[in-house]
Amino acid sequence: MQINTYDAFSRLTPLQIDGLTKFIHKHQIEDNARETDIRRAIRYASKEVPGFGGIVYTAEEDGMLIGAIVMNRTGLEGSLPEQLVVSIAVHREHRDSTVYRKMLNYVVDYSCGDIGVQVKKDNPLVPVLEDHGFKNDYIQMNLKQ
Repeated sequence: MQINTYDAFSRLTPLQIDGLTKFIHKHQIEDNARETDIRRAIRYASKEVPGFGGIVYTAEEDGMLIGAIVMNRTGLEGSLPEQLVVSIAVHREHRDSTVYRKMLNYVVDYSCGDIGVQVKKDNPLVPVLEDHGFKNDYIQMNLKQ
């Protein structure tokens, strides 16, 4: 498995952004992110739009995309994690493998500063995240208007 990183300097092409958006939308665990929101997060990470940027990680095996993590910088060092994992997706045929673990190992080793991720309590990724040192320090409450 090969892991690639993309940011403001190693940009994704519009075609890659489109393909990655569709991949994440199809293979996300919680099925709650819309394609427009995924695309916005990828564009933010790669500095296609103004902001702090971030990093997009992709995992490939035999030339096929099997995993992706989109992480955005928050610009809020000290009060919140510097980086927020916005999307995680692994191809449905590879979910029983170690792709999540290998990708998270890479992300944790590659990243500087605190990393946050928001998942529901019953998300099957919770134990994998805890194995990598993520802790449930806060609860998030949302008001939809």
